[in-house]
Amino acid sequence: MASTAQFKPKGAWFERARRSLSALELRFDEEQERQFKADAVETICKCGLVICAWCVIVFSLALRGLPLELRRKHQPLRWYVDDPRTWYYGLHLFHLSLAFVMAGLILARKWSRTLRSGWDWELLITIYGTFLLACLHLLSWWYIASLFGVRPNEMRPGNWDASEHMVGSESMIVLWALTTFVPVRFCRLWYFPLVLLLSYAVFRTLVGGPHEGTWILQLPKLILVCIFALYGAWRHEW
Repeated sequence: MASTAQFKPKGAWFERARRSLSALELRFDEEQERQFKADAVETICKCGLVICAWCVIVFSLALRGLPLELRRKHQPLRWYVDDPRTWYYGLHLFHLSLAFVMAGLILARKWSRTLRSGWDWELLITIYGTFLLACLHLLSWWYIASLFGVRPNEMRPGNWDASEHMVGSESMIVLWALTTFVPVRFCRLWYFPLVLLLSYAVFRTLVGGPHEGTWILQLPKLILVCIFALYGAWRHEW
């Protein structure tokens, strides 16, 4: 197996930076690396299709309460901008639509040469996974209501005490799927845990959590999962 590629600095500084970042985990020379990436595209798309199907199921189940919100007699949903339910259900509808669009594009590759050869599918799946991880807190009713300064039980009665742990579990599942199931190269894989940890830190800082002090347990768990996911993906790639 060839050694890690060595790139000579050339061009503008941002081009050198881009090439340096992309070479963090290259195992081959530049041409072999390009072929390695091309060989993995089909598997990446198939795995991406499975993730899109999973997202469709999950977001559809999350929307099962929408008809009741529209028909309720007290404070029915009217899609006002200052209503946190508008954002909660609106974001779920947006992500459901996005999952359908991604699945449609992946399926359309079979008939479109432009989609097969002209698109960087590894980058596209990476962007989609990164965006999904960044939005997980916004898909939680507790965090949406807290951002608007509304007590979660006021508009949607229920037990929301486990919301932080639920979002943490969902983040771990999505991270596992993106790092273990989808063969994205390690040189792009590190975006996922970085976004996961930044998202948790931002929302924890902005609105806290259902219980004060749970971050002492939650944050180390997320960090460990990120480390194990990255190391496992790196070992699997080698």
